[in-house]
Amino acid sequence: MKKNKIILLLLVCSLFAPASILAIPASKGIEHKSMELTIEPKMIPYKELDSAIKKTVEQAINHYADGKRVKLETAIKMEIFRGKNKAEGWRIENKDRSAVINVDAASGKVIDLSLLLTMSEMKGKYKKQLEAANAVVKQVKAEAVFTGERVDFSINEWRNRQSITFITKDEQSIELDLKTCKPSYYSFKFKASNVDGKIMRTAEQAVKCLRDGKFASFTYIRRNSQSKGVVDIWEFKRKVEIKRADIAKYEHVEIGENGNKAYAIESQVYIDGKTGKLFSADVSPKTHNQKQVQLTQEQAVEIAIPAAQKMFGKDLSTYKVKVSSSKKVYTFSSKGEESILARFDKYGNLISMQRLV
Repeated sequence: MKKNKIILLLLVCSLFAPASILAIPASKGIEHKSMELTIEPKMIPYKELDSAIKKTVEQAINHYADGKRVKLETAIKMEIFRGKNKAEGWRIENKDRSAVINVDAASGKVIDLSLLLTMSEMKGKYKKQLEAANAVVKQVKAEAVFTGERVDFSINEWRNRQSITFITKDEQSIELDLKTCKPSYYSFKFKASNVDGKIMRTAEQAVKCLRDGKFASFTYIRRNSQSKGVVDIWEFKRKVEIKRADIAKYEHVEIGENGNKAYAIESQVYIDGKTGKLFSADVSPKTHNQKQVQLTQEQAVEIAIPAAQKMFGKDLSTYKVKVSSSKKVYTFSSKGEESILARFDKYGNLISMQRLV
């Protein structure tokens, strides 16, 4: 059985050095005049690195690795950019790159550090934070269970905060303030029974408006929430497994986490978690036993107006209409109001409505 993995990402800026960026050589055909490299990357064995830098790096690893022992092997001299200024830096790695540390060459200070840990290597240093993560899950009635499969740990001076993020095998995550253990962001999956009734009804109604009153239960519900209110979005999907050979037959497709399964997205809805208002709704085009239809603008507007009234509570009858060259996308706009976008498929079906914010 494979060991559960934990990633410990350390941007150790506030303790060791100012925030900065490592330079990556520009791709061919793209100019980066403000970030031109003046030195070529140079690789040396880690053992040949300055002893003072090695001491600082090893102290940083020992401080954050929670008992993990790391054998560093290579050091690459690169350029580091701090705004418009640039300086030399070292990128230090072990063989499998489960440990990567960036250091300012002049000062010898660690800029950022990334570690990959397994559960067996953890000694309990972040137990309090892990308990806090699971407490939030229980409070909001999500499905996530954090056992520490992966952990991203970061300290950012430019953001003036320290954070730790726990991630499950199915990509649910929560970010906490390292010191206070208060959540700053989470992305959780939910059962329909644990979703606010008003939010759930809005999602279902949106699909019905695009499906002539028909609705099939969502198979995937997720909420992405940031504590300061910058992000708070409910995501609803109905995903149906399909054969990989049939992917081309569907407009909206997702590949499973292990890459072996493919899913057609029959419906997808996004709702503002703060206000409960609908952002957008999409359904897969209906292709079976249908003839292609080229709607006139009058026909498309006649279909979109009642749908917008039901979905967004907006009367589009006085809005200006802009039609795409394909004659399938209609944008309704009015001064002082949010624009509404309506999209039709080649069979004349309304398959998407979106509030442009």
